[in-house]
Amino acid sequence: MSDLMARFPAGSAVLAVRFPTTARVVRSLGGPRLPSGFAVVVDAGRLGLVGLRKQTSLWELPVSSVLAVSVAETRSSPPYPQVSLAIVLRVRTGAGFTELPIVPVSDDGKRSLTWRDADVRALAMRLSDAMKIAPDVG
Repeated sequence: MSDLMARFPAGSAVLAVRFPTTARVVRSLGGPRLPSGFAVVVDAGRLGLVGLRKQTSLWELPVSSVLAVSVAETRSSPPYPQVSLAIVLRVRTGAGFTELPIVPVSDDGKRSLTWRDADVRALAMRLSDAMKIAPDVG
């Protein structure tokens, strides 16, 4: 994973895991089925999702379509409801706005993050700084 992070400008990538609400939103925006692990990368005016195993670009959208970055819980629907802490991107779509939750993991990819981890807010700040968007991470 460190090889993947080294491919991009410092401070422009966050490692994440597939979460049901993330996968649903990406699919609704015309994206592919997400792998279990991916990186969210800001590079050259684009926000992209890059797979961890094959390290290929999965999907991208212009940074200008991201209006806000915040940290909040995301919940999936039954039959297997889950709750996780996420970096939430408010994205402009053709039909209005949608929230794209990104469930981050530590930079080494080995640890899930919780509300007690200051890392989540730091990762949200990293993405907002890379996109030049004022964060709302409280």
